[in-house]
Amino acid sequence: MSRRFNSETGEAVWRNRFASLFDRCPLPTAIGTSASGVLDVNPAFASALDLNRWALRGKRLHELFEAEDEAAATQIADVLHGDRRARYSLRVRWTGCGNVRSGEMTLEVVNDSVHDTQPILAFLNEDAAQTGQAPPCAGPKAALTEQQKKILALVAAGATTALISRKLNLTADGVNYHVAQLLRRYEAPNRPTLIAKAYVLGLLDVHAWPPAAQ
Repeated sequence: MSRRFNSETGEAVWRNRFASLFDRCPLPTAIGTSASGVLDVNPAFASALDLNRWALRGKRLHELFEAEDEAAATQIADVLHGDRRARYSLRVRWTGCGNVRSGEMTLEVVNDSVHDTQPILAFLNEDAAQTGQAPPCAGPKAALTEQQKKILALVAAGATTALISRKLNLTADGVNYHVAQLLRRYEAPNRPTLIAKAYVLGLLDVHAWPPAAQ
């Protein structure tokens, strides 16, 4: 009993130490699996996306970031679903505080025989010009990412979250995440208001149907 107690106490101490170091690490870092998505992020990672860490749990990385090279992203996705140790880097874009930001993401599959799915570490290195003080929120006409354009057009066409999810191969939570970002960015209380503002701001082509972003 004493040995078991000491073992459990020691594990708890090391878990607490790891959690403390993880939170204090200045490099934006996320922990997850290919099956479950993001399990946890440190404050630096959450800050880079202008979200709290709880909102990121369960999200898939491809829902939060867009790869600049889609072919490389597909290759890496295949590796992440495999069972071998691997490390890859790719250029990504994402939205933080309304700004389209960019940087390099390094994904490392950890060889772990204890779990059915391999743990994945994700490290984010934001481009130097964007680091330091957080940039001010972008104006309403700031560029949208390709993912945001697709979602905005589908919302304007009346597509439900479930339909958008199927069309863009995202989870429902992923779709809602992007819609929430757009609602916040354009200070719209709901989807109809968002679409109305998008047309007024020239983000959607008034001459196109189905709706198309421009």
